[in-house]
Amino acid sequence: MSNIEKKFADIIDKTKNLKLKDLQGHNIIFVVDMVNGFAKTGALSSPNINSIIKPIKQLLEKALINKTKVIAFNDSHNEHSPEFNTFPNHCLEDTEESQLVDELQFPDIKIIKKNSTNGFFAFDFKPNLQWDNIIIVGCCTDICVYQLAISCKTWFNQHNKAVNIIVPMTMSHTFERDEHPAHILNQYSWYSMIKNGINVVKDII
Repeated sequence: MSNIEKKFADIIDKTKNLKLKDLQGHNIIFVVDMVNGFAKTGALSSPNINSIIKPIKQLLEKALINKTKVIAFNDSHNEHSPEFNTFPNHCLEDTEESQLVDELQFPDIKIIKKNSTNGFFAFDFKPNLQWDNIIIVGCCTDICVYQLAISCKTWFNQHNKAVNIIVPMTMSHTFERDEHPAHILNQYSWYSMIKNGINVVKDII
């Protein structure tokens, strides 16, 4: 392990669990790209993403009982998406890949389609200054989760609102490739989020 990796690991090891019942104020959960095209089938699907379905489901079951609002950001591209210049074709709109995985299809979840990696800029998304705690779960830690978390943090800072943006490590993951080592990129992303004021926690219980 390099010195910089050890530094990341030392900081991340200090994170703690968070109790959902302890969150005070107006809470909302963002579920990022937990669609079939990343969790189950397609060019960008990964067992790493499939592995976080269960803990996310458990969180949503508890949160929805308390009427916590949940928004799922689903990748949904047309065939001319410029994103396909960077990534293989994936999650075409109105296909199985762009659908939320069956395990997370609760009736009270609002679905927002997005045509970029950053759900913050989705046409149907509007941030709300009434939000006090934003929990962000899903994939990928280093791409869509990271971009949404940082965008939310900077937007609320601009509006002078102190908001608690929470990313649980048990519910965020990224894919593994030779040129994309999941462990290192997870650690770097969590470290960078912490340094940018995001509340990275081990788990939400």
